[in-house]
Amino acid sequence: MGSDEGSHASTTSVPLRGAVTIVNEALGTLNNTPFAQAAVEYAFSEGVLVVASAADEQSYHHNYPAQYERVFWANSIRPEDGTLVTAPTNLLLNGCTNFGGKAQVAIASTACSSEATERASGMFALLYSAAMNEIDRGNLTAHPITGKALSPNESIQLMQMTADDIDFSSGLSLDFDPQLALLLPQLTSDRFPTHAGHDKYTGYGRANAAEAVARVAPGTIPPEAEIVSPVWHDVIDPSVTPLLDVVGTAAAHRNANEFEYTVEW
Repeated sequence: MGSDEGSHASTTSVPLRGAVTIVNEALGTLNNTPFAQAAVEYAFSEGVLVVASAADEQSYHHNYPAQYERVFWANSIRPEDGTLVTAPTNLLLNGCTNFGGKAQVAIASTACSSEATERASGMFALLYSAAMNEIDRGNLTAHPITGKALSPNESIQLMQMTADDIDFSSGLSLDFDPQLALLLPQLTSDRFPTHAGHDKYTGYGRANAAEAVARVAPGTIPPEAEIVSPVWHDVIDPSVTPLLDVVGTAAAHRNANEFEYTVEW
């Protein structure tokens, strides 16, 4: 689905006047505007998580609104198709999903990034539901800044830290239908080169909703952390800017703000 960023920004901000927790955006926009980023910032400040599609072109390009700051970027992994891939697996980067440095967590789906976006929103809804249950039981309190059961940053941290890593750096070859091999003897079938840890194809790995929900409990909700400057896709020329300030925030509201952090680059 395509949209203009003005329309996207309006539809992102207007519903926040009600009891909204998650905004699901399976779309790609035709432009990139400060107004749209401001709408996302407003949603974030109100404790509303924006989940957006990486887009469906098997491309490295930047699709908005998924590329905005403070948006969860959803792309897709899928099972074998029985023809080009015959070995049982559910860890293939979907042939119609985008990838890139902003990859966060890959979502298992049978269609493209649009379906992955809806599934991701459903997984986040499970996290918020679990947190609300814990609040009702007296085990947790609402987030002190947003007033929501979880903050957007907390929910994203939960999803990232519990993802199952996808590492096929030692073997990329895939089996495919022997009849297809007879018709096309030069054909090969390979995986995208994922590796241990974060990579540009599957981010931190495949989302594990059960493990993420299990972490919604006292003592296991992670601290919040983000880099606010430089922002995504800033172009830094070291000959012009030999020294660069990296500005970020960190907080552990559920642990008396006691935490440690490491900046890696």
